[in-house]
Amino acid sequence: MLPNSQLGGQDLSRLDEFVEQLRPYCEKVSAKTSLGVLLTPRPDVLATPKRFIEMYRLVSDFGGEWHPERGFFVVQEKKAVQEFMKDIELKDFVAGPNPRLQIDEASVEDLFADIRDNGMRERIKVRPSKSFEGKFEVVDGNRRLKVATLLGSATIRAVVVELSDLEAYEAAFTVNNNRNGFTPEEKGRYFKLLMEKFPEAYPTQEAVGKRLAISQQRVGQLIQHFEDMEQNRKNNITTAVVTYTERATRAIHSAPEEAKPVIAQAIASGKLTAEKAEEVVKEIKKGKPAEDVLESSLNEARQEKEREESKRQVLVKKVLDFCPKNVAGWTVETFPKLKDPEKLAVFLSVIIEIQHSVLVKHSLLDEVKGEAEKWA
Repeated sequence: MLPNSQLGGQDLSRLDEFVEQLRPYCEKVSAKTSLGVLLTPRPDVLATPKRFIEMYRLVSDFGGEWHPERGFFVVQEKKAVQEFMKDIELKDFVAGPNPRLQIDEASVEDLFADIRDNGMRERIKVRPSKSFEGKFEVVDGNRRLKVATLLGSATIRAVVVELSDLEAYEAAFTVNNNRNGFTPEEKGRYFKLLMEKFPEAYPTQEAVGKRLAISQQRVGQLIQHFEDMEQNRKNNITTAVVTYTERATRAIHSAPEEAKPVIAQAIASGKLTAEKAEEVVKEIKKGKPAEDVLESSLNEARQEKEREESKRQVLVKKVLDFCPKNVAGWTVETFPKLKDPEKLAVFLSVIIEIQHSVLVKHSLLDEVKGEAEKWA
C-alpha cells in the first residue's frame, strides 16, 4: 500500500509522475490518450474501504474523476479545457464519430420514458464540426439526441468541447466501451477504423491495446470477428444482417468453404447452437459429407427440443393440477385484479413457465413434481 505521506510533498503536476506513483493501487493502467489515463483499481483496493478512499482522495486532489458505472478513474494533465454550454437547434447536429452500428430501440424507449418524466439529467457532449461551419458533431449522446427528436424539442442544451479528431474518436470509444449493448463486432470495427484513420497513434494492434487498456490478444480477436462478419455478409451467407456470437463466428470461419453458408444459415435461424456448429465442423473435417452431418445434427437438436418441451408440459400440468388453494388465495389477495379464474390460471402458468428454465438448469424437475404431488 502507498501511504499518503509518500505522495504528499512531491510535485504531482505531471500526469506521468502521478500515474507511476498510483500503480500499486491499480489492476490496469491505460496508455496516455487524449482523454488522459484510465486507472482501474485492484480488486483488493475496491474491497478495502480505507485503501479505496485513500486512492479516491489522491485522484480527486489531482483533478481526476471516479466513474462508478465504468469501474475506473480518469486523470488528465492539468490544462485549460475549452468547454461551455450552448443551446443548439436540432438541425445543427451532424454525425460524429460513433462506434455503434445501430441504436438499440428498446434502450431508446426506456430512455424516452426517463427523459420525458425526469428531464435530461446528463448533457449531450458535442464538438464544433470541422467539415460543416456552424454545425456540431455528437461525441457522447446519440440516443439522447434521438429521444429529444422524438419529444419534439426545438433545441437541446449541450456541452461543447474543443477536441481534435483523435480526441473525439477516442472519447466516443471510451464512453461506449463501458455501456451495455456495445457488441464485439462494433468494437472490432472501431479498432480497425482507429488504425486506418490514425496510423501514427495506432500503428499496430499492440498500440491499440496499450492506448485503450485492452490486451493485444483481445484486440486481435475482435478485429478478426468483425472481418469474419463482413465476409459472411459479402458471401450472402444470410439474407439479413445477423450479429453472431464470437464462438459462432469462429465455427463458421473454421468450416470448409462449401459448408460455411449452410452452417451460418442454420445458426442464424436458431436451428444450430455455436457449440453444435463446432461439433459439425469437426465431423466434416473428418471427411464426412457436410449435408449428412448437418442433417443428423439438426435432427438431434430437434429431438432434444421436443423432449424438453414434453418435460415442460408435464411440469406445467402437474403443478397446475396440484396447486394448493393457499397459493391461489395469496395470488388473489396480492393481485386483486386477478380474481377472474381464467386470468388467475394464466398468471400461475406464466410463473411456472418462467421458472421452468431454472428448474431444468438445476435438475430440479423431479423434485418439483414430488412436491406438487404432496400438495394434492
